[in-house]
Amino acid sequence: MQIKIKNKITRVFTQIIPNKKAGTIMPIIYVQFISGSTIWADERKSYSSLMEKGFIHDTICHKYNFLNKENDVHTQFVESFHNSLKLEI
Repeated sequence: MQIKIKNKITRVFTQIIPNKKAGTIMPIIYVQFISGSTIWADERKSYSSLMEKGFIHDTICHKYNFLNKENDVHTQFVESFHNSLKLEI
């Protein structure tokens, strides 16, 4: 699926998964993204090996805020997309 954000086409991939463990999430990421891609995510431990695997991994800690003011990282788009997707299912 492609969607338009701020006049830029962005590719979105969604998949229902049985759990949020690294053993479930990471193989999907390896197939869907090329090494060197930037991935914005929360600080879930499942994502801890992204940098070791060649991805640029920027994080946000939702415990303290919803926007990392140091690097403008946020997950608001993903959260909004997820809410819209739930309405379609």
